[in-house]
Amino acid sequence: STYFETEDEPEDGLRRKGYSKDHRPDLPQVVIGLAVTRDGIPVRCWTWPGNTADMSKVEEVKQDLIGWRLGRVITVVDRGFASESNLRILQRAGGHYIAGEKMTSGKPTVEAALARPGRFRDLRPNLKVKEVVVGDGEARVRYVLAFNPEEAKRDAARREAMLRELRMELERLKELQGEAHTKAHCRLASHPTF
Repeated sequence: STYFETEDEPEDGLRRKGYSKDHRPDLPQVVIGLAVTRDGIPVRCWTWPGNTADMSKVEEVKQDLIGWRLGRVITVVDRGFASESNLRILQRAGGHYIAGEKMTSGKPTVEAALARPGRFRDLRPNLKVKEVVVGDGEARVRYVLAFNPEEAKRDAARREAMLRELRMELERLKELQGEAHTKAHCRLASHPTF
């Protein structure tokens, strides 16, 4: 998405307020899609109203590219686009895709990929990768697991800080009684981090 900075901000046609990846929900924007060659040269462009959920446009883009005779098309999407229905759309007619996946998603294929033994290969000092194939036939999914030792250290430090904070919250909870205890317990139990 890209936003407009104007003195008068009427929403009209394509200019609409929507989810802003630029952290500017106060300004009207448009959503832009590009299909590019391997070298980054655009072959097709789309523009949608600013309140369009971009993940809802996967099927439209796939349909629009059918008549282009582009040879092998590989669609690259981030994890926001990687719903099961979108991935099925991308697989139609032998389509290929690369999708970011949250490894803590709890999906059975992700769990199977993480549990699969094998060695990581060093690509760079801060990047190790391992290829894992899960499933058989058409249901087969290929994962490329990436591991960054530096990021793992930062994650471990963040987890330790969260655990310290959680322990302190649990100690405070012991000091409360009655309705105050119940409210604090509910707040803690529903906290997105804990």
